[in-house]
Amino acid sequence: MMSPELKRKLYLAGAAVFFILGVVGLFLPVLQGGLFLLVSLILFAKGSPYGRILRRRLLLRYPQWGAKAMAAESWVAGLPRRVKAWFRR
Repeated sequence: MMSPELKRKLYLAGAAVFFILGVVGLFLPVLQGGLFLLVSLILFAKGSPYGRILRRRLLLRYPQWGAKAMAAESWVAGLPRRVKAWFRR
């Protein structure tokens, strides 16, 4: 089991990587910049109190984008269960 501090650092490191990919993706037509920025925001919200505030503001100001972010987050949360079920077959 990971310590909470290590988990927090991994979330923030992942958020930084996806943020960089998102910014690069805004200029390159091959990468989906918006998607990477959305994943970055979700990871940042899990690793930082300020990220949770930003996520809450997103939900209030842009309800359609907030709903998409919530759907993506719930899909990612269920991913380990789906992968385990796939390997059990």
